[in-house]
Amino acid sequence: MKLRVITVLLGLLSFSGVAFFMAPASRELWVILAFLCFGGILVFDLYDQIASQWMNPIIFLLIYALILSAVLEVGVEGFWRDFAGAVFLVSLLFEQNANQWTGFGALRTTLTPALIFLMLVFAQSLPSLPPEVSYGFSLAALIMASYLELFCIFREGSASNAGSFMSALRVACVGVGALFYCSVFVPNLAHQMPYNIMSVVLPGIAVLIALFSAFLNHWRRRQTLFFCNWSLFIFWEALSGEDFRLYAAIGALLGGAWTVMMTLRDEIDPENYKQLYLKLSAWGIPGSFLFTMIIFGISPSQDELLRRGSALWVLSFFIFWAGLRGFKIPKERPSARPSWSWRESLALVVTLVGASLLAGVRILPTVFSDIWIRAGGIK
Repeated sequence: MKLRVITVLLGLLSFSGVAFFMAPASRELWVILAFLCFGGILVFDLYDQIASQWMNPIIFLLIYALILSAVLEVGVEGFWRDFAGAVFLVSLLFEQNANQWTGFGALRTTLTPALIFLMLVFAQSLPSLPPEVSYGFSLAALIMASYLELFCIFREGSASNAGSFMSALRVACVGVGALFYCSVFVPNLAHQMPYNIMSVVLPGIAVLIALFSAFLNHWRRRQTLFFCNWSLFIFWEALSGEDFRLYAAIGALLGGAWTVMMTLRDEIDPENYKQLYLKLSAWGIPGSFLFTMIIFGISPSQDELLRRGSALWVLSFFIFWAGLRGFKIPKERPSARPSWSWRESLALVVTLVGASLLAGVRILPTVFSDIWIRAGGIK
């Protein structure tokens, strides 16, 4: 297992170094962002899922290579080709690591939304297709990618996806893809008719998913759906076309990918306050760092549709948070894994640091903006 971990680490460093060396100045920060997402997934892999079998690290590195290739592409066609490959490999990872299940149906596998996603990507290359229709397919593809796990939510053992590296990979891939596409290829799309209505449509979808989750008894399934909505939240922020909201989306992407991995999926000892805090913060609040990014993301705007969208996001997050009324602390079971590791300590520190960011909520967007501009811009 140690050899697999070392292989993934060397692969991450090697791919990142080559991509950073090849990237123009305007793309270097995108390479860094991808490295932080995928590197964080490896660091916070509390259950060593990535290294459980050789196929996992191989596909993990292939997905990372495709994401790096996507953010280095000059044309939108090349971006969608690489991004589609990464999303499809993520869906294969879900099937590779899923528990055995019985029954049939297209709604019990992540391959169904992955195939729909691929068809939406291929549809963009149809000849003589108006740009408006092509953009519509692109937006629909990003929505479909955000909800890969929705299609297998009732699959036997699907609750184990909460806190899994596959869920974190989906958040990372979709987040990087949405941020890059919206800020590089269509930076002003949200201010054009009829796409400006997406400022309300996207959070409206999130409210429906939140209401659906309220009928699920298993809190881990609700958490899985929360992070699907979180991917849509990142997409919404990027699509807004407002710089400060884009910076908030970057923080939301990192916070989301890391917090998925911080979630303790096993039973806990109620007397162990550190484990209890990590479980509650990674789900109910949902993590002080994530909560900070929510505040950034719904900051006031001059756009009326964005203001309405922000109100819908508050409603959807409240619905998820209200689901804690049924939260029950399971009794601790004997585990072969150490009760507390350095990774969990690191997760706790990151969560506490996120809480401290609330004190700088008024000045951090300006600081991020200055750093981003001085580093060469995002376009």
